[in-house]
Amino acid sequence: MKNSTCPLWSRIKRIFGGKSCDNAEAREELALAYIKAFGGAENVVEITHCSLRLRLKINNLDAMNEDAILKLGARSIVKPSQHTTQIVIGTEAQTLAEDIRLEWKKLNGPVVSQQGVDFTANNTAPVIKPTEEDLAEAEKLIALIGKHNITHSSEAAHRLLIGTKEANEAVVAELEAAGYELMAKGDRLLINVERAEVIAQAINDLCL
Repeated sequence: MKNSTCPLWSRIKRIFGGKSCDNAEAREELALAYIKAFGGAENVVEITHCSLRLRLKINNLDAMNEDAILKLGARSIVKPSQHTTQIVIGTEAQTLAEDIRLEWKKLNGPVVSQQGVDFTANNTAPVIKPTEEDLAEAEKLIALIGKHNITHSSEAAHRLLIGTKEANEAVVAELEAAGYELMAKGDRLLINVERAEVIAQAINDLCL
């Protein structure tokens, strides 16, 4: 399903009575509107993003209101599998994902267990959760990069993408000295690790 209307942030004034995208209240309301359109916080298992899309794990795709999602500014909706969907947003995807994740955690954040794979309460969608090794890996990366230097973390092309406040050659040197393979450097670090998606979420939970 596609949307041919104007980009997301230019629609906020119409959606929320003239408030701009820099208005915290408007951003919160927009995030909550998306969560409602996703079928409610309880229908969402996981929220991540790539450069242009929101990536969601959903309990029940039929509970999503696709028309409402498109009216909120999404460009299109893709459903790769029975319990996953990708919402094409544009270059604002990262900001929107962070806003949605923040409000979603307030409403219905996931409980982290020590099991590698668990299930949601209604047993409809598998939830990949961090093991002790995953958490240790996340903590190690946070220590090397600096907790207050990390702005976000996500999986990108099966690798770990960590955004930082500024490029730091010393951080890159420390990561490489610790044995990490960096596919991209600068203020966006692309690191080759196993279970990148799980570690990314663990880093977000520990830092953000």
